[in-house]
Amino acid sequence: RSRRAERAGHRQRRSPPPERLFPTTARPCSPCCAAATPGAWISAVSADRVLAGVVLAGGTSRRMGRDKATMPHPAGGSAGGSMVQRTVDVLATRCEPVFVVAAQHQVLPDLGAARVVRDVLSSAGPLPATGLGLAAAAAAGCQRAFVCAVDMPALTVRLIDELAGSGDADDDADAVLAWDGRDHYLAAVYRTALAGRIAVLVSGGERRMRSLTDAVRTRRVVLSDPGMLTNMNTPAAGGAE
Repeated sequence: RSRRAERAGHRQRRSPPPERLFPTTARPCSPCCAAATPGAWISAVSADRVLAGVVLAGGTSRRMGRDKATMPHPAGGSAGGSMVQRTVDVLATRCEPVFVVAAQHQVLPDLGAARVVRDVLSSAGPLPATGLGLAAAAAAGCQRAFVCAVDMPALTVRLIDELAGSGDADDDADAVLAWDGRDHYLAAVYRTALAGRIAVLVSGGERRMRSLTDAVRTRRVVLSDPGMLTNMNTPAAGGAE
């Protein structure tokens, strides 16, 4: 063959495959979050992937100085209600059933159909409370649950949709965390079967959520609006951080 033909054949052999030219799967948004999946492309929770909802409401609220669950939602007025009521209302639009994990003697307002689960471990942190919520969801027949803290005033159904809809039907992730440069363990979807693993960790003295996510298959999702992860931690500026 002529040199021109050989060069043409060489260029043809080095051409990238179509899937590299036209990717069909989501790519990380930047090298710094290479393990994260962009969440902005997810529009709704698949109908065949039913979630339970778990609200962790029994924290000690030391920095706030009062029970955050019963604080008025920043929206104010009759539409606002308390933080725990607003959080339950948001979860109820996507999750069934909804569980509220509360401290043993914590007084809560009317939460409608939500089921209150009492945490017998005092001031033990979110890991055992998460395990308690996941165990309740598993007993209700749910395989996955969206878990969140009670102090998220900007929480919307969009956050749930982006996390719960970020995988396909064959997804094998045990935990799906919101990620904005750091992991958000209390804005996440977990397999309810992890309740048993959490029980083992807690019985061994662990209290860190990271001890769970480091030990299981975890996927991280970059949300379309990181502002949905805002927490209320102090009384200053309305408590939002």
